[in-house]
Amino acid sequence: MSLGQQAHAIKLQKGLDDIKIVSANKLNYKNNKTLLTGDVIIKVKDIYISSPSVEIEEKKKAEFTGSVNINSKDLNVVADRMEIDIKTGYITLFNAKSKIKDYKVDSDIQILHLENGTFRAEALEGSHVTTSHEDINVSSERLDALFEGDGENINDLIQIKFAGNVIAEKKESQIIGNKLLIYPPVKQYRVIGNAMFINKKEKLLVEADYMNLEESDSENKDYTLLATSNSESKKVKVLSEKRKLLANSRLVRMWLINNEVDKIVFTGASDVRLNDRKLEGEEIVLNNETKELISNLDRPRAILLK
Repeated sequence: MSLGQQAHAIKLQKGLDDIKIVSANKLNYKNNKTLLTGDVIIKVKDIYISSPSVEIEEKKKAEFTGSVNINSKDLNVVADRMEIDIKTGYITLFNAKSKIKDYKVDSDIQILHLENGTFRAEALEGSHVTTSHEDINVSSERLDALFEGDGENINDLIQIKFAGNVIAEKKESQIIGNKLLIYPPVKQYRVIGNAMFINKKEKLLVEADYMNLEESDSENKDYTLLATSNSESKKVKVLSEKRKLLANSRLVRMWLINNEVDKIVFTGASDVRLNDRKLEGEEIVLNNETKELISNLDRPRAILLK
């Protein structure tokens, strides 16, 4: 495989045993080679592959030339050329672009495993997997998608996992982390490891070990953020230049409406500085309406900073 060519690969658990010829205008057989030409359609489980020409060399390989298309309910791939290694069961597509449900994916290598309903996109050294969907764009080193299926059928897309230097741009916000999991049915995002949330409109930065973001169905696509730390010594950090806010807490809940912070709740050994005032306590609330810090528990410690 030339590194100069974009290549995508599909792993077939049983090689060509799962492949069925649906149609072809012509079929010729000579010297252990089968040549199919003219509107060729191949079916692999519930996935259809079409190409102008397919040459199958018995027990070795199958080569698809011309405009190759792969179609299923939630997966579409377009490629210039495709090869199947019959012994290993791999299908390699060159110069291909994929669409997983409504997610557009570009990468150097892509792998679909039909037996367990998973799809993988990988980047060669120095490049990235790029993914776009509505108002979110993601750059990563790898993408794994999980489909709902029983090995015979690939159905709904239920999870996408991005790994390796993940950077996601969403509206005026940026999500950074080691891993990012998206659950399309419930519009939920989970960030794992070195998680950062940056909101340009609010000039806001949140740093944590783990983050969950859940998007509402409103027109503004409001969402709730939950940030946590994985140890007592390390806390969630919140910094807002716009609000002159600096806070450290074990758990942070944040509500954003129209991409602006509406409310923040700091829980667990929290210290929060707002302008010239500092409040320490087990639960502290910052409400956008009052612009004040409030402790929901008894005996908070308030400090006036000079």
